[in-house]
Parts: sequence; structure tokens; C-alpha cells
Amino acid sequence: QPKVDKTFVAKLLGKARGLLEHPLTGPTPISFNLSPVGKVFKAYCHLAHRNRIAQNGGQLVALREIGSPPYLGKRFPEEFIYKEKQSTLSPCLLHLLRASFDRRHPDLGIAPGAGWFGTSGKT
Repeated sequence: QPKVDKTFVAKLLGKARGLLEHPLTGPTPISFNLSPVGKVFKAYCHLAHRNRIAQNGGQLVALREIGSPPYLGKRFPEEFIYKEKQSTLSPCLLHLLRASFDRRHPDLGIAPGAGWFGTSGKT
């Protein structure tokens, strides 16, 4: 059974208390509230459809309008990000994006310095 890091939980509760005592006064910045999986999936989509985005003057295009992978339909990004062998997404690009995320956020995972996806930022 995994051990609970009491220091980490205490910090997390402290952040939650801060948000309750001083709520946000305006809209959150774009992507601010995405999970690590959501951020990796968003980066993948931007890279996978960069030509279409460029054709649209740099403005983002809804995936449902593109209709090509990585369109999820009624599925969740976690199914594709964690189970890359069962998806149409590029396993190499997913690995690089996960490592990039972990390099930028090394303290988000369970193991110290390994990051959320456990890559330690190594490609």
C-alpha cells in the first residue's frame, strides 16, 4: 500500500484553505485549471493539428470540427495518455510530452523528482 506523505497533504490543504479564504476575483487564465493529463493532451492536439491552426490564422480549432485523431468522441484523454499502445496517438510524441511536463513540474508525482508521469524528465 502506498504511504501517504503527510507534508504534501498538509501543503495541499493549506493551498485549499488559501483559495477558500481568498477566492479568485476574475476568470482563471486559459489552461490554468487543467490536470497534468489535460495539459499533455492539449499540447498533443496543438502539435498534431498545427497546420490546421496555422490555416485558421493561429486561432484554435475545436477538435469536433476537425474530426480526425485525436478526436475523443465520448472518451477521456486519460485513456489515450496512459494507454498509448491502444490508441492512434504517436507513442513517441506522447513520451516526449510527458517527459517535458515532468521536467517542468518534477515535484508533482509520488516519487521525489520523478514528476506526474514518473519520467523524471528523461526522454
